[in-house]
Formats: sequence, C-alpha cells, structure tokens
Amino acid sequence: MPSIISRTPFFLEFTTPTVVRRGEIHHLPITIFIRPEEENTADRTCYEVEVNMKSDSKDWRIVGASVFSACICSSENGQQTKETFRLPIRPLRIGQLNLTAMTIARRGTGVCDDKEVKSFNEFFTVSDAVRRPIDVEAEGVENRVTVDGTFCSSGGK
Repeated sequence: MPSIISRTPFFLEFTTPTVVRRGEIHHLPITIFIRPEEENTADRTCYEVEVNMKSDSKDWRIVGASVFSACICSSENGQQTKETFRLPIRPLRIGQLNLTAMTIARRGTGVCDDKEVKSFNEFFTVSDAVRRPIDVEAEGVENRVTVDGTFCSSGGK
C-alpha cells in the first residue's frame, strides 16, 4: 500500500508562564525550529523568517516592536536549528487571555541565501501559528485583615 509522509520544514512554539500579573511586563519567548529538508544532505536551506504576535488590544499591550525578522538556516550536520525571539508583553485585564504567535518563512527570495533566484517557481512560502491562553492575576500582594473587638447591644446591662 502506498504511503505519503508529509512534514513541515519549520514550526513555531512558545511556552506560556503559569500565571502573569496585570500591568507587569513579561518577556515571552517564541522559538522557531528549522528542520533539514532531507536526512542525508549537505546543502543548507535558509529562510527569511518573520514572527509577529496577534492579540486583542483590550487584553494585551505589546511593548516595543511587535514584528521580528531574521535569516535562519538549517544546520550542515542535519540537525534541527532553532532561533528564539523574546517579545515583551503587558496584560491589561484579569482572566484567561489568548495570545497568537504567527510566523511566515520564505525561501528563495535571495535575501538570506546567496543563490540566485531563477524563476518564481523557486520562491517558497510556509507559515505557522500557535494560540495559547495565559492566566492573568491582579497585581499587588494579597493582604488579609482581621478585625477583633467587642460588640455590646443597647439592651444589655
């Protein structure tokens, strides 16, 4: 029986913290993994990668740049390559808030590799996106107050 094996040349991952506090800046690591195209190849494949974050403007404020770009190449020894970007974000509301990281990788643009692009057919674009919920707590330190005293009613003698 014939079989088809399909795999993406790259993927994106980000690990969310267990909890963040509203108003505090958190540097969210977003990692791009590049897989070699074939097991036994000595050729390096380079991608022009663009990473960005999508969120509800009522939930999150992205501090600084919201888009990062880099050239990432597969390793020569057939191992997976990774590049990590740190995106500073600030939660604006309390609750479980969603963040979506997206990336687009282009191969054959001539930006990241020294190979000359001969035709449009050599241009290759792939994308990936990951959405994760993050729990946001109120800022500050929990404070408990206990009041003790005696209460006398007006009818008591």
